[in-house]
Amino acid sequence: MKKKPIEALNEKAKAIERLAEGEQATAEALSQRRMPQGCTTIFDTGWETNPRPTYPVGNCQASARDFHGCVGDCWWPAQMPDGLTNHRDFDVQCPNVARDWRNLKYD
Repeated sequence: MKKKPIEALNEKAKAIERLAEGEQATAEALSQRRMPQGCTTIFDTGWETNPRPTYPVGNCQASARDFHGCVGDCWWPAQMPDGLTNHRDFDVQCPNVARDWRNLKYD
């Protein structure tokens, strides 16, 4: 019994097939908005570059960088508390986030 060939079902799969057949890749804008999307306009390079001198050089513990770097700037509203208005002292009981992150309490 001969197997059926795999058929592309969505646009991404069809685009991959077209690329395999020799079509050139094109860039498409996902949004035509002129305003930034999301909670703020802040861009932070991330924990891997360690932009703040108060954290260890290289900052190998991403969780520590994420907690302090993302809360105040309102990056991840679903995962992190709002450190600017509602939960200003969320980390008072947990001075060492890398070691004691389980002690963080949110209202």
